[in-house]
Amino acid sequence: MSGVLRWVGRVLFLSLAGFATLSIIGSIAAIPSGGTGGRTLLADRAPAPPEEAARPMPGEPAAPEPEAARPDAAPAPGDVADATVAAAPPPDPAARWLEPISYALIAIAALLGAILLALWRIGDAIRDVRR
Repeated sequence: MSGVLRWVGRVLFLSLAGFATLSIIGSIAAIPSGGTGGRTLLADRAPAPPEEAARPMPGEPAAPEPEAARPDAAPAPGDVADATVAAAPPPDPAARWLEPISYALIAIAALLGAILLALWRIGDAIRDVRR
């Protein structure tokens, strides 16, 4: 086998091995924890501010009520008075596993490619010894 093909084989083998390693790490990192059903930001976990901070201190004048909070105030243009927001459907348990499974399949494909490349190199070395 020529030197160029050996060099290309080595580079391809190293890139497939690195790709498989990163895919395995990505698969492990993407496994759902089972807690909240997905990834959450740190800001979502922050505790709510206490209600005492919103109340005025004794002796301070109360803040005027905003326009929208008063019951006799008309809704602003563009606001819908009877609009309701539907709750989001719960996440499908199978959908949470799609990302880790896809990373694992990529890792398996890269490992199989690296193994085939290694077997090809072993077969080529055996042919060189027989000559």
